[in-house]
Amino acid sequence: MVFWIYNDKGGAQTLSGQNFIQMEVQVQSFAYATNDEINDMTFYRYKLLNKATEDLLDCYFSMWIDPDLGCYADDYIGCDVKRSMAYVYNQDAVDGNNGSVCIMGLQILMEQIFLY
Repeated sequence: MVFWIYNDKGGAQTLSGQNFIQMEVQVQSFAYATNDEINDMTFYRYKLLNKATEDLLDCYFSMWIDPDLGCYADDYIGCDVKRSMAYVYNQDAVDGNNGSVCIMGLQILMEQIFLY
């Protein structure tokens, strides 16, 4: 298990100016050692804390990933809206020069909002 915290008030905001929203993000990542498909998965738990005095309205949260499955030049992406899942796969049965076939998925398993 690994735990880390980050926020937007660590230094100069070169893209948005000096307007900090004062959001703290706490992340816990973990995995299980099993003999099935769960052994190939990692899990991430996010907790977002608004440290500002004002309420944050119309806020969206998303995951950003930059997957490269072996050779990046033959990777395709797709989504399954019903499963809230994004996936990355190889163009064909041969991945660049290493010959392996890979696929990776990202799925939101639980959506809960707690107002403090």
